[in-house]
Amino acid sequence: MAARVTVKVRVVGGSSAAADAQGAPWTLLRVSEGELRLPALRQLLAASLQISAASLTYLQYQDADGDWLTVCNDADILDGVDELGGSTLHLQALYRGARDAFRATPPALADAATPGAGLATDVPGRRGSSQPAQLASVVGRGDIQALAERGELAGAISLGERAVAAQIPLSTTIVNALLLACVRKPALSDGIAAFKLLKKGGLDPDGTSFNAIMQLGTQCGDLPLAAKALKACVKANCAITDVRTVGRLRAACTSSGVQVKEGLWKAAHRQLCLHSARLQAQGHKGFAQAELCFFPAEFDTQKWCRSRAGS
Repeated sequence: MAARVTVKVRVVGGSSAAADAQGAPWTLLRVSEGELRLPALRQLLAASLQISAASLTYLQYQDADGDWLTVCNDADILDGVDELGGSTLHLQALYRGARDAFRATPPALADAATPGAGLATDVPGRRGSSQPAQLASVVGRGDIQALAERGELAGAISLGERAVAAQIPLSTTIVNALLLACVRKPALSDGIAAFKLLKKGGLDPDGTSFNAIMQLGTQCGDLPLAAKALKACVKANCAITDVRTVGRLRAACTSSGVQVKEGLWKAAHRQLCLHSARLQAQGHKGFAQAELCFFPAEFDTQKWCRSRAGS
């Protein structure tokens, strides 16, 4: 990674769709490697864009294929730099949804969350429902994420289900924001309902989706669900980013008699080592050796991490 990184950032209206982002002006700034941490980076971006830092709750980074992915932690920022060659980072802020999340009474949120009011009756297929464009606008400006951020999970899920029923496209980014809100609560049943929105909307879950369900299952005691999410994450070759959750999950499965094949733990161990090695190769702190050794390894973990970092 270069000593200083060129950050290209823009504000869009709550959607990563090309039509929404087209014409949005870019702002350029140069930041040091030490400033690529979310709290510090948000302050720099807010100052450059002349908006409040609170409005930058929803950030996305661009990968090498041009897709926009959710920024959940510092590792995602590093991935964004790595994807574009090590000296450039492209970010966009979903401003309007974030802005609504910090208002005392966000417009249309109460209607979306309250049965029988406003948009709750405007679902195509019901008598009098003639405003799918209004529903699309509410989803597009980020109200699902805003409701989730406020902890109104049932309202956010209801709005997502209404969007799917009206054939209004969601995105993995939107659903993941809802899943992460479920993890923070934690709320297992809401998390499962949010995860089902991916399938209903014809979307593929990604690493963030799988990691969220694994954390929820582990926190709430649904160990078979957590193990299933871990297996899906490994099978999809997605990064496993929470080493402590994997360790807690294995310990809980062992103590409660939940049968999980040893091969899954070994595969998860290798995924974690790879993620740690990648962080170390970029000059950042990886996982602690004690955390990585949550089961007896068949090889020298430190040696393996060093070899992967050099590859």
